[in-house]
Amino acid sequence: VVSFALGVLLTNLLRSNMCATTSSLKQIPAVLGQGELEDPSPANDGKSQPRPSAVPPYTVVITAHPIPSHPSLEHIERTMDSLELLNPKPAHVILACDYPQKLHEKYRQFKEAFRVRYPHVEIVAKDSPWEGICGNVKSGFGAAKTEFILTVQHDFPFVRSVDIGGGIRVIESHESVKYIRFNINDNKCMRITCDKLDCGFYRERRFDIEYSTNGTSGCMALVQTVCWSDNNHLTTKEHYNKVIFPECEKRGKPVSMEAVMEVFQNRESHNMTGTFIYGPLDFGNQLKHTDGSEVPWRKANARKKPDPAHRDIMEGYDYSQTSQNEPFIPTKCIRG
Repeated sequence: VVSFALGVLLTNLLRSNMCATTSSLKQIPAVLGQGELEDPSPANDGKSQPRPSAVPPYTVVITAHPIPSHPSLEHIERTMDSLELLNPKPAHVILACDYPQKLHEKYRQFKEAFRVRYPHVEIVAKDSPWEGICGNVKSGFGAAKTEFILTVQHDFPFVRSVDIGGGIRVIESHESVKYIRFNINDNKCMRITCDKLDCGFYRERRFDIEYSTNGTSGCMALVQTVCWSDNNHLTTKEHYNKVIFPECEKRGKPVSMEAVMEVFQNRESHNMTGTFIYGPLDFGNQLKHTDGSEVPWRKANARKKPDPAHRDIMEGYDYSQTSQNEPFIPTKCIRG
């Protein structure tokens, strides 16, 4: 009898331990939607190692206005296709259509054709009045439901893979970074850009982040600049609501954001603007301007021999060979 009682007691103890172990494993949350469990092992003293949280979602807001090629989708198709180069992919895509200053039938046809071609994209079209790019961006931001926003111009396709997740982590973790621009030129201080206003300030900086798109901690390289441009850039609603939109409204009339921000393109204002460029110094261009507006001087330049620095992924160039200095390094930043 005693032996039988001891056997029952031992069995119950084993069952309770198994249940406790199973219960503790079930309490460990699934991370990044993978549903995986950390299995305690002697190597970590029976304690599971915490994984970093997922990168917050972001919205792409594409700005559009009437251009000569409408109702053709040729320019915006290239830009839409290039969103495949974003890592991770956006949670939402919005097309913000500016209100034309006069009735524009071809523009209306363009919007209808876009709606058919990309039914998953939300179209935000201003009815009136015309407020320039400031008003158009504001209506796009108003429709976005995420804090992080990647603004993209309709004729600025990406030409290489970009780590949006790493950029979001930098903005999250480092107060000095409020805006990350993607460059149509190589990352050099050039006379043709407003970076030239202070080439002494134009230098590479590195930021430790806890999680990039590939799920590892590491170091993100950016180039600080005094230049503010409305070319494709990653930012937050808060930054626009506190800095950009109020400055636009002070003008009291439609005006370009670059014209609004030009007075702040100096070192003294950098704490407010937080302007950086994606990637390290000498990193290759991340965008190509297809020039939907067909500006005459740009068309003349396009007929010249192409600059080898402006390569285009659409032409089949292998971008994996363009630079040994990638923006993200899976190690802590080296201080020196």
